[in-house]
Amino acid sequence: MKKTKRTLASAAAALAASAALAVPSSALLTVYQGGTSGLLSNNGTWKVTFDLTHNDEVAKTEKMYFVVSVTDPEKYSEEKAAGHYITDEPAETDENGEEIPPEEFTDFQGQVGVSTEEWYDYTYESFDNSEPTDTVVGIKDIGGGKYIITIDLKARNVVFGTNGSSVTLGEWGNRSSDYTLSVEELYLCGADDEPIVWYDPYGNPDYEHAALVIPEDAPAAETQETEAAAETSAPEDTAAGATDTEAAGETTTAASAAPASTTAGNAAPSAANTDFGTRDMTLVIVGIAAGVIILAVIVALVIVMTKKKK
Repeated sequence: MKKTKRTLASAAAALAASAALAVPSSALLTVYQGGTSGLLSNNGTWKVTFDLTHNDEVAKTEKMYFVVSVTDPEKYSEEKAAGHYITDEPAETDENGEEIPPEEFTDFQGQVGVSTEEWYDYTYESFDNSEPTDTVVGIKDIGGGKYIITIDLKARNVVFGTNGSSVTLGEWGNRSSDYTLSVEELYLCGADDEPIVWYDPYGNPDYEHAALVIPEDAPAAETQETEAAAETSAPEDTAAGATDTEAAGETTTAASAAPASTTAGNAAPSAANTDFGTRDMTLVIVGIAAGVIILAVIVALVIVMTKKKK
């Protein structure tokens, strides 16, 4: 009987372990299931291996561009501006009853690795706008929670071999479970940014894809500069003229403020983030179901062994 109890206890522990393993401890990268054989996708790595039959074309690559997005850009921007992670849970206190400060915010950070005859790595420590170098990626915020990551291979004199090549995007900075970083597109480009091959999130290649269009800086910045220049050069003719200028200024201010209010009112949870939560719950259910099956098998074996001994 004691042996039977120990066996049942072990089975219960196995069930608990399987359920715990089904839930990731944090969310970093969005995971793409059902991709091509050349794709590796998990919550810390997105990697695609290039087709060997296109080695000659891939060898002409001078730049690579990742188009990525944050699944909940509003939450990400809010926490980045605050400098700490924001939660609805009540603040914790230490042994003296004093409130413990919230966890400090950590921006996305990681590495892009290009594997050819050698390994070439390019790092990033935040998603602030920056220019690429021979060892650091470039980051460009294109709005709507989307960013372009630029890898300059020409500056590094990267040499492609004949045994196959790959590129890997790794992320390990984010510690929030409220959003993930999604790889949306990957471009390999030659001279003059002419696309050689394009990949979708599931690793499907397209060798005839259109070129990447990189947006200019946000129009809002240009509008502010134009308004500032107009105010500086405005003539001071008559009182009536001044009144007209002020009225026009008030109209412009109201028109500029309206879209911001509308945007805030229309903000909604990201569908991609919702999908990630659904995947988590699915994993939990699958893990529990698997544990129940394992437990049932063990119990059946114990019963059979007990009957044989009798």
